[in-house]
Amino acid sequence: MSFEIAFMTCEKCQSATATVFLTEIANDEMRKLNLCVNCARVMGVSTTGFNLTDLLLKGAALAAAENAPPVCPVCGFTEADLRKTGLFGCPQCYETFAALVDEAVRDTQRAAQHTGKIPRRQAACRRTLERELAAAVSKENYELAAQLRDRLKNLRD
Repeated sequence: MSFEIAFMTCEKCQSATATVFLTEIANDEMRKLNLCVNCARVMGVSTTGFNLTDLLLKGAALAAAENAPPVCPVCGFTEADLRKTGLFGCPQCYETFAALVDEAVRDTQRAAQHTGKIPRRQAACRRTLERELAAAVSKENYELAAQLRDRLKNLRD
């Protein structure tokens, strides 16, 4: 099987290959002109335009890259690797997969940051101290308020 590739020649100089294709519409008539780069420049036609096909292909490639799962630029670890092993491949993976880790923490802990649990007795003690502190401040007993504040701070730490 053989293929024959036909190149258009420039309509102006009749020797070079046409690479600039113009379509002119004037007085409801359409005229197509096939020119080489040199003849197009002589006629004042800008050859720095864009190729629509290339533009569309680049746009599709960019959209695919934006929707592609992240890959660590250092070790090549993928999202699938992280989900499969539950481990990171290198220190850079912590930054690369930060959004996935945040999402996992939110899903399991119902918050963006894990704060841990407080024993019930300690929580009750804290609420009591907070009420006493508010009462001491409202009575302007600042010495007692300072002591209660310090006890609350020690309890939180």
